[in-house]
Amino acid sequence: MLNNKLAFEQAIAPGNSGELLQGLTVDESKRTCWLHSPSKIYELVVTDEDRDVWSIYLARHQFDAALERCYNDIQRDTVLRAQAEHLFAAKDYAHSAECFARTSVGFEEVVLRFMDIKDNRVLRTYLLSKLSTLRKNDLTQITLLVMWLIELYLSIIGDIDAKITSIGATAASSATQISAMDNAEAASSSSSGARSSSEGVPSATAAYKQERAEMQKELYALVEERKSAVDPDTAYQLAESHGRRDFWLFYASLRGDYERIVEYWMEKEEHVRAIEVLGHYGTPDMFYKYSPALMGAEPVALVDILMRQPNLTPNKLIPAFMRYGHDAFSGVNQSIRYLRFCIQKQLCRDPVVYNYYLTLLVKDSTSNDESELMSFLTTYGKDMLYDPDYALRMCKRYGRIQSCVHLYSLLKLYEDAVELAIKQGDIELAQIHAERPDDDKLCKRLWLKIAQHMIQSKEPASEVMELVRRSHRLGVEDILPFFPDFTRVDDFKDDICVALEDYEMQIQDLRGEMDEATRTAEAMQRDMSSLKNRFAILSTEETCQACSQPLWMRQFYVFPCQHSFHSDCLTHRVVGSCNRVQRRRIQELQAQLVEIAKQRRQLRLTPLMNKKSEKPGDSDEQLEQQQRRAKQQLDSLVAGECVLCGEAMIKSIAEPFIDMDQAIGVGADDAWSI
Repeated sequence: MLNNKLAFEQAIAPGNSGELLQGLTVDESKRTCWLHSPSKIYELVVTDEDRDVWSIYLARHQFDAALERCYNDIQRDTVLRAQAEHLFAAKDYAHSAECFARTSVGFEEVVLRFMDIKDNRVLRTYLLSKLSTLRKNDLTQITLLVMWLIELYLSIIGDIDAKITSIGATAASSATQISAMDNAEAASSSSSGARSSSEGVPSATAAYKQERAEMQKELYALVEERKSAVDPDTAYQLAESHGRRDFWLFYASLRGDYERIVEYWMEKEEHVRAIEVLGHYGTPDMFYKYSPALMGAEPVALVDILMRQPNLTPNKLIPAFMRYGHDAFSGVNQSIRYLRFCIQKQLCRDPVVYNYYLTLLVKDSTSNDESELMSFLTTYGKDMLYDPDYALRMCKRYGRIQSCVHLYSLLKLYEDAVELAIKQGDIELAQIHAERPDDDKLCKRLWLKIAQHMIQSKEPASEVMELVRRSHRLGVEDILPFFPDFTRVDDFKDDICVALEDYEMQIQDLRGEMDEATRTAEAMQRDMSSLKNRFAILSTEETCQACSQPLWMRQFYVFPCQHSFHSDCLTHRVVGSCNRVQRRRIQELQAQLVEIAKQRRQLRLTPLMNKKSEKPGDSDEQLEQQQRRAKQQLDSLVAGECVLCGEAMIKSIAEPFIDMDQAIGVGADDAWSI
């Protein structure tokens, strides 16, 4: 029916000769066809009726209809190839490229054909279409196509920019010609014609700019979508070769390669943009790397960014601050500003930071204005967060006298501090530091040194006396030796009289104290004499409180509380309750007494044996004195107090009644039996 050609023919043999088919009937409900004769009915079965319809449409160049009726890939490929060739012959290259991308025609063949027409836009269309047909596993092919597309986009954008530049140059040349024609009062027709041609320039420029924006948008979308398939080094090289800084920065931002972006702005010497990138995406290592260069170019902007970074280590930024050249005409020292922020706001405790901050303060201050330096030394000197010796050397080097005096005092070199203040003629500063020492004698010596300097400087006697009164440590008698011999005492006569009256009162007080001390000594002598005569009355049946044996059998002690003990029993009780040091001392004294007794016995036997003592000075009197001293020490340790009613008994309240070590093998009833 479509082309009026016979598609199929079959002969039907009738049952009786001469019997003819009478008609064709269609069953609409069951979609079947029937042939009938007078005696028979035939069902007409239609199979693949439209199998060749695609070729009919293809012959008519109705490609869309042909594609709809294709049954397999071979038929579709044939239709698409024919459509692509037809469009290519009609010079509809864009649609032809889309069709070629969907065919099985070799990639190289198609590319060469499109390259011959020298239109990058057509080639771009083909590559984009071909890219959409690739599978995800075709990584190499995808990468190659993406990189080629990037280069094509960059070339197209470059061509558009060249056209815009050319139009601008043409417009400028036309404007120059119009101006010259107006000045020459040329014909109005020529002038109006030139103006009409120049008025079309803005519209053409706008169209090119819009096209460039569209190409740039497509390029960015492609790179963002196929980011994993883009080779970074190749992409950067393409951007640099085409001079596309905008694409270079876009791709670096897309990859998160912010260090490369910072390097790029540094190479272009656009330091503010580099600082902005650091502020948003910089890591601590990036700050440490680029701060030295940025500190010299844009110190204010860099410090503003640094103060917003809480994860930086200040001492790693010191090399950058050392390269920062600050002078008095450039305003606030940005290194001091940042380090002050670290110390006061971030509470940094790194001694390196403190020492370098001190160095900057010393250099930045002047001899007449050391307020900030003094404030730092005073505030952080108590915790010794900076090195005072280093600070003193720096202050000496740059002549910061007030700070030197403070550091001398901080190092407890008060005499050096006062001498330096006196040398500089700052008496008030010397007086402040003369009061710093804790030693009263040293304070008095320092005040005396100040007074001596004032006298030698021929200061008025009234001022010297005012210094004496302010010190509360000096008297008139202390400063009189420093005055010349012929000095008149009229100015401080009253002070001398007051001093003499004070001395008289002190003498009276001392005399009263001496009398009181004499009376106290006499009373003590009387008490000691009475103690020597103190005694206790014991009965003949008195027993030892420790062993319950008669007291008179051995040497014994009697306490004022009427408790009595044998000497060895008391020693045993004390040794068992005292600490280790006292126990060792008691044993040493006992051994010493035994040794002295042995020596005295040998000394008594020496005349009988007709021998002389080999040790000179070992007389019996000396040994007796040693024995007496050792006995007194032993008595003070053993018999210092009663073991039953003294402090030892109070401390034994936590001890158990039964010693478990001694009660081993003995029943509880036996241990408590009376």
